[in-house]
Amino acid sequence: MSALVVSREERTPGKGFYDLARQVGALKSKDKYVELEFWMKHVNSAREWYSSRAR
Repeated sequence: MSALVVSREERTPGKGFYDLARQVGALKSKDKYVELEFWMKHVNSAREWYSSRAR
């Protein structure tokens, strides 16, 4: 769910989102493009999860 929380200015998650992902071993890279891909994957997963329960 934290993937859906974004900065008003940047429209992306804050540093803490990526730091926590690295801390738990879900994200290995600090490359911005890898981070963006990781975030988009989790946004899509959250949308799928919520839409499957909305019926």
